[in-house]
Amino acid sequence: MFKRLLKNFNETERSWIMYDVANSAYTLTFVTVFFPIMFKQVALESGVESASATVILLKATFWYALIVAILSPLLGNLADYKGHKKLFFKLFLFTGLIFGVLLSLPMIPWQVYLGIYIIATVGYSGANIFYDSFLTDVTDDEHYDVVSANGFAWGYIGSTIPFILGLLVFAAQKFGVIDMQAKYAIAIAFFISIIWWGFYSLPIIKNVDQRHYIEKPKKWFIIGFINVFKTIVSLFKDPKVLVFLFGYFLYIDAVGTIIKSAVNIGHELGVTDDITLVIIVLLVQFIAFPCALIFGKLAKKIGDVTMLSVGIIIYIIICTFGFFIDSRTDLMIFAGLVGTAQGGVQAVSRSYFGKLIPKERSGDYFGFFNIFGKFAAILGPIIMAYTIDYYSFNRGMDSSESVKYGILALVPLLVIGLILLLISSKIKSRKENLKDLDLL
Repeated sequence: MFKRLLKNFNETERSWIMYDVANSAYTLTFVTVFFPIMFKQVALESGVESASATVILLKATFWYALIVAILSPLLGNLADYKGHKKLFFKLFLFTGLIFGVLLSLPMIPWQVYLGIYIIATVGYSGANIFYDSFLTDVTDDEHYDVVSANGFAWGYIGSTIPFILGLLVFAAQKFGVIDMQAKYAIAIAFFISIIWWGFYSLPIIKNVDQRHYIEKPKKWFIIGFINVFKTIVSLFKDPKVLVFLFGYFLYIDAVGTIIKSAVNIGHELGVTDDITLVIIVLLVQFIAFPCALIFGKLAKKIGDVTMLSVGIIIYIIICTFGFFIDSRTDLMIFAGLVGTAQGGVQAVSRSYFGKLIPKERSGDYFGFFNIFGKFAAILGPIIMAYTIDYYSFNRGMDSSESVKYGILALVPLLVIGLILLLISSKIKSRKENLKDLDLL
């Protein structure tokens, strides 16, 4: 089906795009919607209180993000050696798939079940490091924007297919059409998404290979550790890349915080329910599909920095509008605005970074790109949390009012991120110099 829709791309580009279609099913079905529901049910059956289950899941989210962030630079560096990128990609992919299947067994004790989720998500996140770095192997600088944007776009729309299939099973259980517990309906939804992830991973395994690489030395593993520190030094020798990464750290933090908090914001404001939750999730996915494609095409025509600036400005508008949310319609508009820019900002950031770095060290550099993205998931929630606490306890506001100030507090991250992006665009690239760095 997708092969015909992507006929304008060659086989390797198409195969790379298809993996975004594959792994986005895990993001939507597991991470965004169903796993929090499933885990809470499994934990409650074991006598864990609801609030405690929520805190435990938040801690688990922190730990898998920390594990991936710590591993990213080393894994990225080791993947640059000849023949390693695909090997590591398949290792993490199969880890995610195997442990994802185990998540379809809800009778497992909650402690083990949570551990399985952490390992599955580390597998998913680790595979993405090598998937992102394959961008420099499947196409050239001229097509980075369009290929990267199509990955995000088709990932958004493709992930809704297994999600809706799983949702139909869950809805049938919820309304009594089929007689089973909710956790077993979710387990079926999990299994559908894992099969989807595995099936659409086959093209990248078959057709995509590492074209740019560094010859592997004898003591490659030890040297890999040393080269992580050399890469840090090389980053400081390339202010264009370094300033961009700091700007990316700030603006992608705000983007990620808004994406992950949109539903909770609705709950806090008292303007959403479970049905609206599903509508919001699907609304964002469907709007993000064409908008990501548009961002990619425009980035190719008028420039990456211009389109990233447009995306960041849209998010500043989103945060400002969030301060005035007062109804379900407002929340729908809020979600729609998120959909217009989220895929574009993510896709163009990835392709722009790919243009700045040496191709033969793409794994190494994307390892650091990934670590900046992972740690960026910490700052925004902390800013929101402290802002909400301040207005709740010091100013005596209820949660529906204080959360609006929490949304508004993300604006400085976007503004500073935009400024750093514009500064980096004026700095002369040292990409050619980086290629000549003396690495072990």
